[in-house]
Amino acid sequence: MAKKLRVLINASMFSDEPTGVGVHIREIINQLPGDSLNMEFECCSYSNALNTEMKVNQVRLPVGLDRLFGRFRALHRFLWNLFVLPVIARKYDVVYSGSSHGTPFFSNQIITVHDLICLKYPAQHKLQYYYFRYVVPLILRSCKKVIAVSEFTKREVIKTYGLNDRVVVVHNGGDHLKTIETGRSPNDEPGEVLDDSLPYFLAVGCSYPHKNIEGLIEAFDLVKSDFRLIIVGASTPYGKYLKRKYSGNERVTFLDFVDNDKLSYLYTNAAANVYVSLYEGFGFPPYEAALNGTVSIVSNAASLPEIYGNSVYYVDPGSREEITRALDSFAQGEVDLAVYRKEFPRLLRQYKWSETAKEIVKTISEI
Repeated sequence: MAKKLRVLINASMFSDEPTGVGVHIREIINQLPGDSLNMEFECCSYSNALNTEMKVNQVRLPVGLDRLFGRFRALHRFLWNLFVLPVIARKYDVVYSGSSHGTPFFSNQIITVHDLICLKYPAQHKLQYYYFRYVVPLILRSCKKVIAVSEFTKREVIKTYGLNDRVVVVHNGGDHLKTIETGRSPNDEPGEVLDDSLPYFLAVGCSYPHKNIEGLIEAFDLVKSDFRLIIVGASTPYGKYLKRKYSGNERVTFLDFVDNDKLSYLYTNAAANVYVSLYEGFGFPPYEAALNGTVSIVSNAASLPEIYGNSVYYVDPGSREEITRALDSFAQGEVDLAVYRKEFPRLLRQYKWSETAKEIVKTISEI
């Protein structure tokens, strides 16, 4: 019997409250079909909250410096990937990372590039800009393969870094958010109180300016219907800035991190999910909304038309007038939602984490 391929999964970007990259890492680990393959998986992560039977080697902050690095974990993660990972990697045949984190000092590795937002908007990602500008090229030269989550991201990677023969597209899944089972509203537990008796639009994600939440709020302010706008994900520094800026706007409600049941409730009962981001490598919320039967108003920029096809209502994210018209049309019931919902089955079949994991295992086996 052939020797098992020992694979180390670099999950250093996973956290207990994962955003897009963290969700990607978690779902891949949970879906890896390792038992039926000649592979043996282990992973390294700061969090042991991964729902997995594989061995998790927990990355720990330095004793005595936990408070310093607790605030600047990105710095510790950078140093760990650069200097500790190559030492650990010697015990493995392949290192696979679900993010762009890796080391230039180990050749048998695969990293994942979700997007190049930090190069497009350097002011909002200053440290990441320098990382992608100067460190990522060194890591890419050591990679056997580079996974891009969309054809759009692949084109961006090739245009920026070259590596045409090493970049493969493996689309994300999207079925990590199950359809609602409990009917649990955000008001069922102590915490933020939400008046969900009024009709509302939903926007998920306000981590950085490229999410275009300010443009959305300004467009929404022109909607005369008695609707609210609920924005989820306001626990980030930028989200807190938005909460302060629009604290006097009684029609806009900001919520911090919510769990999957609550998020499903919000998607299910929204008049529309609104996702008018200026730049995305993939973009989960319109898929999550479709999983809960809700049509999305989506930006026609970057990867979004590639991923969502005819299943969403497109707008120009740079045109607040166009966004306002779309919101008004949904509020007045003028949009034939069935036209978009008939595309949901294709969308939901196309992007499943089990298929993503299979493609990643195939990519690992080919290096």
